[in-house]
Amino acid sequence: MQRTAERPPPAGKNRSIRHEVVSQQTAHTAPPLFRASRHAAQKARTMKTTQPKESEVIHKWYLIDATDKPAGRLAVDVCRLLRGRGKPDYTPHIDMGDFVVVTNCSKIKLTGRKETGKTYAKYTRYQSGLTETPAEKIRAKDPGYILVHAVRGMLPKNRLSRQLIKRLKTYAGAEHPHAAQNPEVIG
Repeated sequence: MQRTAERPPPAGKNRSIRHEVVSQQTAHTAPPLFRASRHAAQKARTMKTTQPKESEVIHKWYLIDATDKPAGRLAVDVCRLLRGRGKPDYTPHIDMGDFVVVTNCSKIKLTGRKETGKTYAKYTRYQSGLTETPAEKIRAKDPGYILVHAVRGMLPKNRLSRQLIKRLKTYAGAEHPHAAQNPEVIG
């Protein structure tokens, strides 16, 4: 009768010998050849991270019609295109963004009482040099400023964002001078 691993070894002077035989039969150790092949398989599965070069990035042109779109929601989409967040090889410290042309900025929608209640502050750095202008006067003077101001607030505050904001082109009407770039229409 053979002993199995479930039964405890019998008491006596041969107890240690029998216990070793049972433990050797049940214990499983992998041969060294199997261990080496497992590590080789792990090395083969690892992938190298590719870092895009700034010279290889292709900057596309996009055209967005801002008619009756809320300013903040439109600014989120524009900011995403300017930074290149939708690209699969997005890298935060490399300029991956695209050019964005926004038309009909005079028809951007401000929700609630923001047309009269929202103010844009400007400080001249002199004493009592703070001037606050309501959104309705800003829209009459420069309709694209509402969108540019919102997008600038969503971009990081660094040198790269100052370069990215130059790629945003805003126009009050439906006409724009960028037809030669053949922009892709969004929304």
